Amino acid sequence: MFVVGVIGCSVPDLSNFTAVMSGTLSVVFVNETPFSVSTFYGVYNPLDAAHGVVVKSVTLAGGASSTAEETVPTSRNLDVAGALLRLAAQLGSPAGVDPNAITDNISFLNADNTTAGTAPAGRFFVGVDYGSNDFIEIHFKQVPGTTDQFTVEMKASPPDTGQ
Repeated sequence: MFVVGVIGCSVPDLSNFTAVMSGTLSVVFVNETPFSVSTFYGVYNPLDAAHGVVVKSVTLAGGASSTAEETVPTSRNLDVAGALLRLAAQLGSPAGVDPNAITDNISFLNADNTTAGTAPAGRFFVGVDYGSNDFIEIHFKQVPGTTDQFTVEMKASPPDTGQ
């Protein structure tokens, strides 16, 4: 028996490799925590990480949302922080990005810039978590009942076709 992949949120499966990659993604960030967050996110194709890598930074105060939609090309992976985004940045050399500044986790900071806690990197896949031309919301959340544990979650909506 041959298992192609595991189907589920943020686990690549065959859909990730057969999905149409065209157009752009509109991305906004929502910080639902009382802590500030500063990290990198980006899109890349792990099958060709030397081309088409886009990496951008995002910084939000506690309780804030990004003020404008960011537009990035649709690609196989959309990562928020993490070692694979750092590797893609090293291979793809996007302008103005120091790959070494991309951390493995996402840090949440108190007002005095001490670390309140961290969240694991967010990894999302075309064909599994989002599609071409989707509107993407990335939410930073505190794990209920904890003081130092956080998550990053994605909500994807298909484009409004006016129908």
